[in-house]
Amino acid sequence: MKKYRCLYAICLAAVGLMTACTQDELADGDTLPEGLYPVEIASVSIGGESSVQPWGADAPQTRAVDGEYEGEIRTLWQEGDIFYTKFKDGDGIGSYTVTGIGGIDRGKTLYWRSTTQEETLVSWFTQPSLDADGGMLDISNQSERLAYVCRKEQPVKYGGDDITVVLEHQLAKVHVYVQGTGYEGNAKGVSINGVPVTCTVVEGEITTQSDQKGNIQMHKTTVDNAACFEANLLPEKSTLEKFAVSLGDNSPKEISLSNKLENPKKGKYYTVTLTLQKESTETIDLSKGNYEISGNGTYFFTGTGTHGIKVTSGSPTIYLANADISVASRHAIEVSGGTPTLIIQRNVNLQASAGAGIYVTSGSITIKSDRDNYRNNRLTARGGSDDTNVYPGIGGGESTTINLNNLYIEAHGSAKSDNHSPAIGVLQPINTTSPDPPKVNITNCYIWAYREVAPGSNYRKGYANHIGQGGNADNDHDGDASNAPYYPSLNLGGGTASNSTLEGWTNDYKHTSQSWY
Repeated sequence: MKKYRCLYAICLAAVGLMTACTQDELADGDTLPEGLYPVEIASVSIGGESSVQPWGADAPQTRAVDGEYEGEIRTLWQEGDIFYTKFKDGDGIGSYTVTGIGGIDRGKTLYWRSTTQEETLVSWFTQPSLDADGGMLDISNQSERLAYVCRKEQPVKYGGDDITVVLEHQLAKVHVYVQGTGYEGNAKGVSINGVPVTCTVVEGEITTQSDQKGNIQMHKTTVDNAACFEANLLPEKSTLEKFAVSLGDNSPKEISLSNKLENPKKGKYYTVTLTLQKESTETIDLSKGNYEISGNGTYFFTGTGTHGIKVTSGSPTIYLANADISVASRHAIEVSGGTPTLIIQRNVNLQASAGAGIYVTSGSITIKSDRDNYRNNRLTARGGSDDTNVYPGIGGGESTTINLNNLYIEAHGSAKSDNHSPAIGVLQPINTTSPDPPKVNITNCYIWAYREVAPGSNYRKGYANHIGQGGNADNDHDGDASNAPYYPSLNLGGGTASNSTLEGWTNDYKHTSQSWY
């Protein structure tokens, strides 16, 4: 099911550079008098290069500083940013300073030289800012703001179309994610070590790169709901191999990549994942069969798996980092005993075609982000069905407990032959009344809870709670005669919810939202 979220496109407003004379006042001939006809620019933005992994979305982004807003990467010009323009074979340079969102002050003005001759307009922007004539650029400290070198050449003509400048990146970008049992989302900083950090820039073009190597302090941000560190690099000559991660008050942890990233290309971005593990970590291997855990311990899984994980006893801590587990004939993660804690790092997808994404048949489970008090990682859980039951995305039987903490959660229940499971809650037996729900405690979560409409049922009918119990065409979730609820119905089984929001959906129809404070 496709979800829609708002993506705000912030465009730099037209700079409003007014001409001093009208076209009726033009001098005779093709030559325009110097100082009378300023070049007018409609907008200036920074766009992604054509690439397998372009920097921005499909459309150019008005990006001069990277950031995140409601899960989407955005960039805004910052007050004080200066971009320059000139004609390729000319001496004059125009300068423009950003005074706020949509506000521009013109410094030096670039003037048209001819009414008929096509010109090549050169535009550029650097961060940290350089003089119009350029100079040496140091990109070593990007902890507060990324370094930029951007340039564009384009044909223009007096009296032609509005001039829209889409600057092109001259640097490469890297996103660094940190994961593992030794990482609890508390990195103070990440640096890239042993790479070139200075270059000479002339009119937005990198003319020389220093052979002297140093370290780049990266910028901490959030990308796709996960903590991320990013920096821009000098292209072609950089080799990414060594990093340093600062955790709390401890000395930086040095990490070397087994696969070096060599010679990144300008205008493209690359992703690096650093894994920090505690010495006692046991790696889960789902390539050979189902993995069973009994007792305590610390476990880690990343990547793709087609077998499930089962906890039979103890209080293990299980890290799932950017993981995708899809199984056919059982629950993706099952708790038949014990009190495990499941820690979600980055984006995790769990689904079963004949079971639940996560199901507790006995005991309890705590599912949480690796960062306390912050909804930064995403868990998606999808249930399926078999000949006996239809299953929730996340579920448990009567007298079990499910604790959900500090997460974005997308949970999908299933449906079959007019039997419907909740998105989160107890499984629904086919053609009988729903059992009692598990106890569900929710703290600091944003939850999308989806009920599915079974084939043959009435439009948008869902006989289950969004969170709680299931239902069917004969007996709804309360055990009464069928009366499908058209609202986000809840039964937390005696549990509590705080500082959280629920969106209740049936297929692609959003009923409403509920928030707890």
